[in-house]
Amino acid sequence: MGCSESTRACLKFTIVFFNIPIIVIGAVSLGIGVWVTVDDNSFFDLTASILDLQVLGQDILRQGALVMIVAGAAMIILAGIGVIGALAMSSCILTFYAVVLILLLVLEVAVIILGIVFKSEWEAKSSMLVLSKLKTQYGYNDSDSRAPLTRTYDALQKKLHCCGWEGGPDFANATVTNWNNATLPNGLKRTVPDSCCIAAPNVTQLTECTTSPYNNTFYYTQGCRKVIESKLRTYQWVVIGVTIAVLTFQFLIIVLTLSLVVHNVNNKYDMS
Repeated sequence: MGCSESTRACLKFTIVFFNIPIIVIGAVSLGIGVWVTVDDNSFFDLTASILDLQVLGQDILRQGALVMIVAGAAMIILAGIGVIGALAMSSCILTFYAVVLILLLVLEVAVIILGIVFKSEWEAKSSMLVLSKLKTQYGYNDSDSRAPLTRTYDALQKKLHCCGWEGGPDFANATVTNWNNATLPNGLKRTVPDSCCIAAPNVTQLTECTTSPYNNTFYYTQGCRKVIESKLRTYQWVVIGVTIAVLTFQFLIIVLTLSLVVHNVNNKYDMS
């Protein structure tokens, strides 16, 4: 009996201990999300040295803030249920908590498997979508709703030293955009934007780069897709490691929770 009680107490406090960090992370996520939503300017000013807003874009960060609010609230609620169930030794609450965790774990594993199986397909569709957006929406000024894409892509090209999605010709093929149809004061048409050009010492060289780039001394010849894929491959093992750690952590909490439920049930039978 004493052994069973000590085991139950150990399981209870272990579950509580594991859920406290989740509540803290959820609270931080919720707080940041609310902060960005309510007073985004102060957040952007404070994090200007950390976040490159030109690349990310304020609109993207605002959408991310909504995701953080939902995710943070969900983490607090779910972890809170686990803590309450453990402290109250409620088999009903703990069972509900375990079932939700199991469903989440199954969903996560299913998404990972589908992502691996259909990797080539979603990569191709994503690439086509980005290329389509670039060809149809690049080059609009700040008064247009499509301007954020132009700002983001220009910043991305400057930061990653790349041009276009597949390469510079992407811009020459973008025949439906205002940017491609516009002409310079000298009557020439640009084939790549300024952000594709390697830092030019004078206006003449910059003009020559945008209107008739012919080698890698003028502009970045590599497409941004290859650069991004290269960077993703650099960090893929970190992502894999974190994913495995998260799934293992979830599985461990499920095992601990179900073990406590079993001990609670056995304890009731022993008492009867």
